[in-house]
Amino acid sequence: MTHALTGTRHGERIPGDRIGITDVAAAYGIEAILRRVDQLRADGQWFAAHAIEAELSAAGFGTPTAELRTPA
Repeated sequence: MTHALTGTRHGERIPGDRIGITDVAAAYGIEAILRRVDQLRADGQWFAAHAIEAELSAAGFGTPTAELRTPA
């Protein structure tokens, strides 16, 4: 079976291979990414949350992240 994100069997990684935020968004959706950023912030992982937000912005998903959220 081929892994959805890496394209390799059983999720094996090719050295130096890295999936991008657009791959994650395509596989799981932007809302899942935003929930993860919120979870990282709640856990005090500010650097990781900021890194994901910066990658979202660089990929053209917008900034700040709040603009991406759908109204409740």
